[in-house]
Amino acid sequence: MVKTILLGIHDQPRLSNQISDTVAEFIRAVSDWEVTIAKTEDGMLDALGLNAESTARNHYDAILMDANLGNPKSDDYDPAKRMYEHVRVAVESGETKFMSTTGHTHITERIQREEDFDCVDKTKVWDFIDTII
Repeated sequence: MVKTILLGIHDQPRLSNQISDTVAEFIRAVSDWEVTIAKTEDGMLDALGLNAESTARNHYDAILMDANLGNPKSDDYDPAKRMYEHVRVAVESGETKFMSTTGHTHITERIQREEDFDCVDKTKVWDFIDTII
């Protein structure tokens, strides 16, 4: 059975080689995982087959997302909190691995201290990917 990962990574307008595409290409090159890219919170909701109030209908083996998806450079990590609530049951049962990421060290530390889900610095995203593939 093919494993699946949902990437919720916003892109930086000035970069020609977008982060989400780079991560997806790497995963596809080193594994047989099926990769879905969603660049907005609504895109992630669509990929999970739900609306803002429901539990995910579509299953992913792993979900990696910008903690502040849709708000680059912001300290607001509500998008990750909302997304985690949709997949909490699957994560707690071990069916899905969920990881948020940010370039803000203080937000990484805050999430690790205060939330039920984990967060890694963007420079450590590759470590998370190595653990799942």
